[in-house]
Amino acid sequence: MGTPVENIDVIIIGAGPAGLASCFTALQANKKILVIDAGETALQLYASTQCDERFHGRLTGGLGGAAKLWGAQSGFLDKSTLQGWRQAIGVKDEFIDSLHKAREQMNEFLEIAVRPDNFYEIEKENKLRQLSLKYGLNLRHTIYPKNGNIEWHWGKIIKNPNIELILNERLTKILYQDSNNIVLSFESGLTLELGSAKLILAAGTVSTTEIILKSYPIESKQFGIGLKLQDHPCGIVAGYAGKGNKQLVKGQILNSKFGTLKRKYEYRSRSASGVAELQYELNSISPSIFDKLKATLNKLSQHFFNRLILMPPKLNLWVQIEQMPENSLSLDKKTGKLISSWNCHENDLSAFKEIFRVAHKMLISEGFTIIDEPDFTQFKPTQAFHPSGTISMSTDPEMGFVNEHGIIHKNKQIQIASAAIFPSPSWVNPTFLIMSLASLGTKKLLA
Repeated sequence: MGTPVENIDVIIIGAGPAGLASCFTALQANKKILVIDAGETALQLYASTQCDERFHGRLTGGLGGAAKLWGAQSGFLDKSTLQGWRQAIGVKDEFIDSLHKAREQMNEFLEIAVRPDNFYEIEKENKLRQLSLKYGLNLRHTIYPKNGNIEWHWGKIIKNPNIELILNERLTKILYQDSNNIVLSFESGLTLELGSAKLILAAGTVSTTEIILKSYPIESKQFGIGLKLQDHPCGIVAGYAGKGNKQLVKGQILNSKFGTLKRKYEYRSRSASGVAELQYELNSISPSIFDKLKATLNKLSQHFFNRLILMPPKLNLWVQIEQMPENSLSLDKKTGKLISSWNCHENDLSAFKEIFRVAHKMLISEGFTIIDEPDFTQFKPTQAFHPSGTISMSTDPEMGFVNEHGIIHKNKQIQIASAAIFPSPSWVNPTFLIMSLASLGTKKLLA
């Protein structure tokens, strides 16, 4: 039915972060690997849902994919989330131990130090932490890797003689009659017969969901694939004059022994979960030459020293929420194309309002003045990142399409390595977690 794949142990679809982690793990097992990606180069440095109209027609892909490595800003799984995953998947302690080992291996490969529970205590920052806790916000530190460019990390391994690379090929469907006769069908008309090779789908949540919907229509209906799309909508909700507590202002960006840190303030309640972040405007729109000079100094200081040296004229309150799975991905019955029901629901708006009220109270109490009042009657998130959760995961074949390692129950030859298999939303920017899960799954796939 297709061109036989010869002298290849593993085929990886997608050269983004998950594909990188799977490729790295397969190389450790001395496997011969074929990496296939739809792009030509790293054309976009951040992740987005392909169904988002703001990114319509903008290609992503190639080495590096559509994501940037944000390190511990993405982080790992805190204890409460990890316990939720454990119950949802039905795993034992051995799986949790293996996941932490995969985290350590990714730390070493990426030259980063993501810790369990993502806690990076810096003694001199305790006052800032205590200040935010007064208002119900938990200061989150961020550690960046030496290089956050995924394409750069690919460069460390791509010259390995065990790797072949094909670009400009988009997988559209998996054709199969049984586990020994699996054929990959590509948009260009290319078909590849898998043979004994293993297949890793590392194309990201949206692309992978589309492939599974087209390839497994019966199972897609059985397991509700695509019906629980989780996301992280976000946007700027208010602006403030940046003349309040200097510790808050200058404490947002700095260098430390942990690397370059940028502050996020986590908020969790029974009705809302997400983060508040203070984004300082480094470009002054004031006609004053003095204000423009201060803005220029801050911009140069941030670029060279990752530090603000002067009080900026304005800061924006940016909020990101964990959106509950009221959205979905599906195939249009007439055209066969992927469509999304993505929308910002009333409960999402309530979450934005709740996090805004808490952050607003902190800023006002610490001497800041609101200058751009939020209009929640017309508020719509300007961005939506980190789609996840469209494919059910469980140790029980009757409860999940894939097992705890992302391996399809019906086809043990195929692994899904993406956030599509997340049981619940992770901490924002899940790149590192995706890579850890992908690495662990690949190790099990090849065992």
